[in-house]
Amino acid sequence: MDQCIVTKPSLLTISIVLIFLCGTIQPEFILVVQVILLLFAARRIKVKKSFFMVMLLLVLHSVVCILMGANTAFLALKQIVGITISYVFYRTSVNNKSNAMKALIVYKKLATIIAAFAVIQQVAFYAHINIIYDLRWIVKGQLAPANSLYRASTFFQEPSECALILLPMVFLALYSFWGKSKQLLSSFMSTTEAIILLLGFLATFSSAGYIGVFIGVVFIWLEYKHSPKKIIVFLLGIAGFIFAYTKIGDFSERINDTLALISDESRNLSTANISSQTIIINMRIAIKSFLNSWGLGSGIGSHPISYERFINGLPVSKVIYFFNKEDANSLLLRIISELGVMGITGVVAFLLHFWPKQSNSFERIIGAMNVSYFLLRLLRYGHYFNNGMWFFIVLFILMTKEEEGNNYVS
Repeated sequence: MDQCIVTKPSLLTISIVLIFLCGTIQPEFILVVQVILLLFAARRIKVKKSFFMVMLLLVLHSVVCILMGANTAFLALKQIVGITISYVFYRTSVNNKSNAMKALIVYKKLATIIAAFAVIQQVAFYAHINIIYDLRWIVKGQLAPANSLYRASTFFQEPSECALILLPMVFLALYSFWGKSKQLLSSFMSTTEAIILLLGFLATFSSAGYIGVFIGVVFIWLEYKHSPKKIIVFLLGIAGFIFAYTKIGDFSERINDTLALISDESRNLSTANISSQTIIINMRIAIKSFLNSWGLGSGIGSHPISYERFINGLPVSKVIYFFNKEDANSLLLRIISELGVMGITGVVAFLLHFWPKQSNSFERIIGAMNVSYFLLRLLRYGHYFNNGMWFFIVLFILMTKEEEGNNYVS
């Protein structure tokens, strides 16, 4: 028995709503809400021993790094507590495959609403209805809209965060049109919902989001063996990438600048756009942290310390803004910096172990959706427990369990 006893039905819906509130509520406050909800959600909570074994290993690793002077107890404890609360909360609220499907339906409905509003914001921008497209009066810290190309953020901090939240359902929308087993989604997502999701996602004009879609298209493409459909999906993916590269200035600029900085380490980082500066600075610091610790990593939560330690050794004399020193701008870079070989091995083992084995099944489709989401987070988003990441981890694990029913309703 690895799940809680007596879960209030409303907790499942609330757990998904909290994901969509991450743009307006700080992660730490969401953790507090999750703890309060847990106190009223179950008489008893039990989780798998394997989770506690992983956390014990993480604690031991943190202790070693603290004793070496590479980390502090506060930074390590903050991450360990956040991860534990997030896992227990979503393992409690989504405690079996049936609830997982209900949670996905709630997620789909909320994502569709957000996508529809993203389209409305685009219309409002060109109609000069400021109160709709500029929501800084609601979302504290939201990026100001650009004067030329409007990138919809809806109720999130920035367009890329909105794109991340929409990505899982956008993957399913794409799959419902071109996936090999698309008939399995017929009772889950309608054509209208799929179109709204795709249009809303496009309205974010998020480079990171488009990369996530490209990853998803690759998974869809790999399902087909040697067939005309494989060629069609491949060509559609290439065409989409070329369109984004040639027509969306921010997208091509970030790719070009990032590749230029990777190829020339002596080049001053101020010559690139802020997004490329940020990812390259954090990449170089993560590598320095990894090498300096002989592959051990500096300990969970330690990237800000490594950042301050190594930043002056980089060509940043003319750089004005230094962003994402807390989360490395990429979960993969943060894991390399903080957890070293152990962390990288753990991520690979997790993905391989829990990948759904059933071919042509709903579970395998959801598994591909999850992996697309995880890979995008590894590339671009460095936080360990925000934006509902642990919901998708729990969902990914549940998809490996035996079939509990095929009745999926929307």
